[in-house]
Amino acid sequence: MEHTAREAESGQVLEFLKEISGEPFDHENPSYYGNLATLDEDTARLCSWCQGNEDHMSSMSLELQLWWQRHKKADAKREAEERRLAEVERVAQEAIAKLTPAERRALGLKN
Repeated sequence: MEHTAREAESGQVLEFLKEISGEPFDHENPSYYGNLATLDEDTARLCSWCQGNEDHMSSMSLELQLWWQRHKKADAKREAEERRLAEVERVAQEAIAKLTPAERRALGLKN
């Protein structure tokens, strides 16, 4: 059975966690399915380590360095989208606040 992208990512992240911990690792043959139950937590741990060790990244494997570059780009994109959505919500709330109770009811909004 073919593994999912999240399963593959989890296996890779687990190998990178081994690498940063000084344990033996094999990026060519990561755990096939990884551990989906802890993927987000594992990724956060790896991300936190990478953020705190930027000056050591050049001594890490090329695979980890490339993962970190992709991860930073994805984080920046996600954070920009979160800021955009927060701004849309702020503008919407300001607009709603200007409406009269009758206008809010007409639009199906709570007072």
